Amino acid sequence: MWIATGEYAKGSELTPRSDKGRGFTLVSTEAEYAFGYTKLAGEVTRDVLETAIGSETAYGWFLQGSQTLSPRWFVAARQEGTNTPPLRTRVSVGPRRSFHITEATVGFRLSTEITLRGSFVARKSYTRTAWDQQVGTSLVWTRRWW
Repeated sequence: MWIATGEYAKGSELTPRSDKGRGFTLVSTEAEYAFGYTKLAGEVTRDVLETAIGSETAYGWFLQGSQTLSPRWFVAARQEGTNTPPLRTRVSVGPRRSFHITEATVGFRLSTEITLRGSFVARKSYTRTAWDQQVGTSLVWTRRWW
């Protein structure tokens, strides 16, 4: 678990200027669990931000898992999201906006240093109602230098 607190904006950066800045508190927790050839991980973060008319809360999270199918083949998936506080003025409150992304990957290890991966990604941005979809491939080279 992580906890942080501090000032995210100085009073001199605000409009109108102020003697006091704006503070935040961040709390984050994460977990990981592995068994057999499966690995699962997740994290949740909660931010509380001071504003001109009170405080607002934002969240971010992810869940991911990977499964080794054979010495060369693996699959992985990740789901993550975040949301923002609503736009709030003295007379109105806007909606809370969310961002979501889902990714699924299949990989093949060509050698100990080179992996070929193919992925599908679906993403819904904060103000969009439709999901964007992408397909991609990558050739990954990894090598230990020490």
